Amino acid sequence: MEGTFKTPLVHQAYLDPHSVVAQWDSHDRLTLWIPTQSPRLARMTYANALGISRDRIRVIQMEMGGAFGGKLEYRLHPLAALLARKARAPVKMTNSRKEEFTATLPRVPMVIRMKAGCKKDGTLLGKETEVIADNGAYLNYGPGVLLSAASRHDNLYRLKNIRTDGYLVYTNKVATGPFRGFGCPQSFFALESIMDMLADEIGMDPVDFRLKNASRCGDVTPHKWFFGSCGLPEAIEKSAEKADWYAKRKTYPGMRSGDMVYGIGMACCLHVSGSRTFLPFFDGAAAFVKLNEEGRVIVHVGEPDIGQGSKTTFAQIAAHELGIPIEWVKVATVDTDISPHGLGTFGDRSTTLTGNAVRQAAREARGMLFEAAGKKLGVDAAGVFAEDGQIFTWDRSGQMKFTEAAELASYERAGGNVTGHGRFIPQDVSMVDPVTKVGNISCAYPFVAQIAEVAVNVKTGEVTLLSLTAAHDLGKTLNPLLAEGQVHGAVAQGIGFALMEEMTVQDGKVTNPNFKRYRVPRAKDMPPIQTIFVESNDPNGPYGAKGLAEPALTPVAPAIANAIHHATGIRLTELPMKSATIRDMLEKMVPKPV
Repeated sequence: MEGTFKTPLVHQAYLDPHSVVAQWDSHDRLTLWIPTQSPRLARMTYANALGISRDRIRVIQMEMGGAFGGKLEYRLHPLAALLARKARAPVKMTNSRKEEFTATLPRVPMVIRMKAGCKKDGTLLGKETEVIADNGAYLNYGPGVLLSAASRHDNLYRLKNIRTDGYLVYTNKVATGPFRGFGCPQSFFALESIMDMLADEIGMDPVDFRLKNASRCGDVTPHKWFFGSCGLPEAIEKSAEKADWYAKRKTYPGMRSGDMVYGIGMACCLHVSGSRTFLPFFDGAAAFVKLNEEGRVIVHVGEPDIGQGSKTTFAQIAAHELGIPIEWVKVATVDTDISPHGLGTFGDRSTTLTGNAVRQAAREARGMLFEAAGKKLGVDAAGVFAEDGQIFTWDRSGQMKFTEAAELASYERAGGNVTGHGRFIPQDVSMVDPVTKVGNISCAYPFVAQIAEVAVNVKTGEVTLLSLTAAHDLGKTLNPLLAEGQVHGAVAQGIGFALMEEMTVQDGKVTNPNFKRYRVPRAKDMPPIQTIFVESNDPNGPYGAKGLAEPALTPVAPAIANAIHHATGIRLTELPMKSATIRDMLEKMVPKPV
């Protein structure tokens, strides 16, 4: 089966626009206050752009209302620095919403031609793909996004015969760049549509077809990805059970209520938890955990919280390891003069990589604290443990307050803080080979299976989402509330990508540069969401955890497309799937009366 699939230009639509304050001090050193996903990458890039050494730039991370890939290095920041130098005063620059749509870096549009084959028993045989990606007028992360779109989807199923050609094309339009999923939402729209097309052609249920070909724990893929954990089969099975898949798959095709017909569709995906695709410096993360003499804790990391709640997760990890209430822990704002060198918050790396570093740092600090407590209680450091802000000997015959131990440890160091340092360096992770594009780029890989149920109005083409069931292999659920929030937000963005969002361009200019004319999902567009967390306990993640945020978006569009096909028999291959397109296709299918 084969098809040509098209995805649009869509904006990240974060709440707060790009903004920056730049100031040069009396030593001709620049400070930038910016909301960014990577203060360190920003510092490196801007030093190069301004022609100064890195040590002359300090970046302080500001709070932000989301980023979704759109807030890495950005030209507004060095422009403000140049103006501040000229003015000899601090300069603040903030984009208008129109500037956000016309001068930032929306998702890379793609045309994907894909052909795949299987045996009659459902065994996948081979896949051929051509990806043409719209870079826009200026180069940003387009090469990395193209590589991701061209290669990552190859690893979801047991498929060995692969050929892919990818082209990144300059066009006279707004430049494009990263957006949640980093090329995967585009390519999985094609792959998961083709999977349903193959299943239909051989008369096999789409769930059974995916289960037959699903990657498993211990697999090594053609790109040499190694799956130390893999909950894909379980995610497929649990989502199908929760959505009552097999019953609805049989009853929906003949079901009609007035002008409404009904369908149910599935799509899957995988992603990375950290990636060595295009950053050669190092992989991993560092952290340090500092206790003051009052027993309060500050955690320093290099990966900023960009709205997803990583500060809460890092505080949880530190509190758990130290045996104290989470209220005693503060996670500091990233400041390149103080914080560890962190690559940034992208590629679902924060919980897995930085979480491991925080865990190690907290344990080292705990060891110093226990040494001081043990001396006071007459045992060695291994003879005590902490719980609820108290330190006990193992037989509970001795006890002291955590705060008292922190004070003792500080005095032993002449007033110095107890500071634990942690680092996590993933093992057996490699850069992608520049020629073959092969390499085990991540230490952990999350998997997703989603099922969409739709009602389609056969007269108007309007699609109503009835429900969405989302099963996510996230390794281990560290914070269920935050995790569910990630899924809901990702599904909302996926619905926008699938059904409504598109930046329209005429003569090189964006014609809908505001939220009045660029439609994003609202509360009324959201269906009931059933969230399932599959815990595969990854051997590399902290407590078994791995990423969640990006792959939760990726399968939404193909799941809806497959559900629409199940309801109507039409195969939609271009996003967004507009009601007018559906109506016109349905009219062509119905014979006109004589």
